[in-house]
Amino acid sequence: MKAAAIAEREKRLSALARELSESDAQIAAQNKQIVALEAIIADAPRIAEGFAKWQAARARDGALNALLTRVVKFNEEKSKLEQAVHTARQALEFEARSLRERVDELGKKIVLGERRAVELTQAQTELARFASMELQREEQRQAREAWNLKGAELRTANQNLRGEMESLKGKVALLSGAQAICPVCSQPLAADEAARLIAEYEETVKRGREAYTVNSKQADDAAWQAQRLDEELLKLERELRGRDPLRGRETNLLRDVEEAKQAAAEREQVSARLTEAEARLSAGQFAQAEQERLGKVN
Repeated sequence: MKAAAIAEREKRLSALARELSESDAQIAAQNKQIVALEAIIADAPRIAEGFAKWQAARARDGALNALLTRVVKFNEEKSKLEQAVHTARQALEFEARSLRERVDELGKKIVLGERRAVELTQAQTELARFASMELQREEQRQAREAWNLKGAELRTANQNLRGEMESLKGKVALLSGAQAICPVCSQPLAADEAARLIAEYEETVKRGREAYTVNSKQADDAAWQAQRLDEELLKLERELRGRDPLRGRETNLLRDVEEAKQAAAEREQVSARLTEAEARLSAGQFAQAEQERLGKVN
């Protein structure tokens, strides 16, 4: 019993010793905190000054941030305005350049039209000559037909004359026999009557031969004239082959000349627009609202 009590007391003493040691440690830590707090209290003016400086710096940072925000917005607006002015200037420069190119293009059409007008006059003069040739061809065709008809009529007349002369020769043969026979009634005729008829028939045959000779010459001449006209018509036909291609060229030339006239009218309008665009560029008359705003910003 005594031993157990003693052991219990020693156990309690050990616990008390530990608690005392822990209390001493806590007191020592608290003493350190007290020393630190005393040092802080002693340094309070400097800390207050530092805190005041920190607050002032923070206020300055806020003001600077606000100013920076304004500067950023200002620069953004300025950049947008400058970009709008630049874009408007580029658009106007592009318009002026396009108009200038169009004026040059139209000028080339006009110069081409002037050359084509000269060529058109030449082509129309040549077509007028072709028209005259066509009239000449028609006249020569009619003349050839007339010569051919005359030749045919003369040859028909000679065929008739040949038949008549053959008939008269037969009659003369009847009248020239030992006993003259009337070629009309087939009755015998007296010698003097037969001689008279023979003389008449022979005179008629003579005139027929003369007419035949004249007709033959005239028929030959008609044939020669018709052949001559055939040759001339062939020449005309060969020359007239160039008429249709020339008509096509005339159509193209008329189109070019008409386009040149339209180009001249258009160039006048485009030149006026170009003059206006160049004047606006020179005077800076573009993006007026943006330029005014940019002037205020700057």
